[in-house]
Amino acid sequence: MSNQNSKESKHVSLQDLQNTIATKKQEAADIKEQSAVLAEENNVTVNVDPDALESGEKFLAAIGYFSFLCILPLVLRPASKFCAFHGKQGLVMTIFFLIFGWVLSAFGSLALGSYLLIHNLVVLIHVCFAIYAIYYAYKGEMRELPLFGKIAKQLDF
Repeated sequence: MSNQNSKESKHVSLQDLQNTIATKKQEAADIKEQSAVLAEENNVTVNVDPDALESGEKFLAAIGYFSFLCILPLVLRPASKFCAFHGKQGLVMTIFFLIFGWVLSAFGSLALGSYLLIHNLVVLIHVCFAIYAIYYAYKGEMRELPLFGKIAKQLDF
C-alpha cells in the first residue's frame, strides 16, 4: 500500500506543469534582458540569435557596408537594432573613407607616385574593413568595428 501512495504523490497535474514551464520561460526572458543590458553597459559584443532575425535582416546589414548602400538598412528596417547597428557603422565607415579620399586627392598632386600607392593602400584597408564587417553581419553578430564602432554608437537616429 505504501508503494501505491508514493505513485500517487509523484503524480503532477497538467496545470502545474504548464505553470512551471511558463515561470521558467519568464525567468529565461528576464535573464536574457538583463544580459543584454549588461552587455551594452560593458561594451561587449552581442550575438543575435539568427532565428530571431526577420527575413533579410542579415542581408541588409551586410550590404550596409557597400558605400552608400549603408542607407538601406537604416531606411528599410528602422526598428531593427541589428540593422541600425550595422547601417550606422557602414555610414560612419563610408563617410570616413570618403573624406580621407578627398584629403588624399587634394595632396596627391604634390607627389604623384606615392599618391597612387597610398590611394591603393587606403582602398585595400577599406575593403578589409568591409569584408570583416560583412562576415560578422552574416553570422548575426553585432561586432563593433575598430575606429568606427564607437562613433556609430553615438549616432542617435
